Amino acid sequence: MIPRRAWLLPGRRQALLLAALILVGGASLLLLPENSRSYRAVAIAMAPTDAADCIQAAPDHVVDESVQDRVAFRARVDDADVARSTEVLPTPAGAVLAVAFEADTAYAAQRGAYTTVSDSVVSACDEEQARRLTAEATTAQRLTDAEAALRVAPLPTPALVAARDQAAADALAAAKAYDQQSTLPERSTSVAAAEPLGSRRSGSEEQAVPAGVALCVVLALAVLRVGWRRAAAPVPA
Repeated sequence: MIPRRAWLLPGRRQALLLAALILVGGASLLLLPENSRSYRAVAIAMAPTDAADCIQAAPDHVVDESVQDRVAFRARVDDADVARSTEVLPTPAGAVLAVAFEADTAYAAQRGAYTTVSDSVVSACDEEQARRLTAEATTAQRLTDAEAALRVAPLPTPALVAARDQAAADALAAAKAYDQQSTLPERSTSVAAAEPLGSRRSGSEEQAVPAGVALCVVLALAVLRVGWRRAAAPVPA
């Protein structure tokens, strides 16, 4: 008969299989995603020369529920994490608002900071935006009425022409004013690149994976040692 190799003995095969499974489990710990790294981005709102005074109230609207809801949606973070991740910073010269936002990814940090600042400007100027929209609609209607009066008149009198021209100028100015206000958040807000802050884990948490891998190696060796000895032991009569 051909002598059996030592590792082919029944007890040793089971020990090898169990040790291999333990080592695979330890190796899988190294594949766990690293979600502990955090990033921080800073966004600033600078008031353009044509900005309405309402932009100065932007810092008061950072804590608005509507603003924080939009931040959570656009940055893809939980609603409960928005307030904890947001920090209002001292404003540099010429700025009206500066905000830092911390998140697990660079994208979320940038989107959170930018949305916080831009939407705070939007909320601060809601009334001014509505006023300018009403003015645009009113002047547009005046222009329509002036053009209609000019068309139905037997002769285009200087008064009707002047009224139409004035209505056209007013409508153009109102539309320009509305466009300036509607684009104010985008024109005033800028965000810097997100910076990594490192790990949020404590020292013991950082050592959890290496310790787990080491424990799996020790356990696998112990299984091999015990299984090898039991397989080599004489079978009792």
